[in-house]
Amino acid sequence: MSWICRRSTAAGGKKRTISWAIAIIRKELYDKLLRYISPEAAGMVCDLMEEQRFLNDEAYAAKYARYYLETKKWGARRAKYELIRKGIDPLTAETALEACEVDTVAQICTVIEKKYTRFLNDEDPRAKKKLTAALMRLGYDYRDIREAVERCGEEAPEDEEDWE
Repeated sequence: MSWICRRSTAAGGKKRTISWAIAIIRKELYDKLLRYISPEAAGMVCDLMEEQRFLNDEAYAAKYARYYLETKKWGARRAKYELIRKGIDPLTAETALEACEVDTVAQICTVIEKKYTRFLNDEDPRAKKKLTAALMRLGYDYRDIREAVERCGEEAPEDEEDWE
C-alpha cells in the first residue's frame, strides 16, 4: 500500500489513486500492479484494497450491466459476455444483469425503430433474416425478437424456418 501512496503522491495525490482503484475490478488492478511489483505484493495490495472496500466487483458489474443494457441497448446475453470478458465472474455478472429492470421487448422495439426500420418495411424474406441476425448479435433472444417485431406492427412469419 505504501507503494501506491508513494506513487500517487508523485502523480497528483492519494485521492486520484483511490478513485482510480474504485473504477476497476480486482483482476484489472492485479494485472496493472504486476507491471511494477511482484505477484505476491500485487495480491497483498488487492487484498488490502478489498478489506478497505476500495475494490468492489459487484458494484463494478452493476454499473457496467446498467450501461450495457440501458445505454448501449444490448441484450442480456451480450452484456453478460462483455462483463465476463472484462474479468467479472459469471455468477456476479448474472446477478448484476438480473438486478437491472429492463423491458426487453420494448427495448428491441426502440432499437428496431432507430436502426432497422427498413427491414420491417421490406417484403423480402431475407430482410427478416437480416433483422433477426442483427438483433441476435446484439444479444437478444429469438422469442423476444419475434414478440418485438409483432409489437412493432409487423406480423412475424408463422414458420420458424422463415426466420432462420
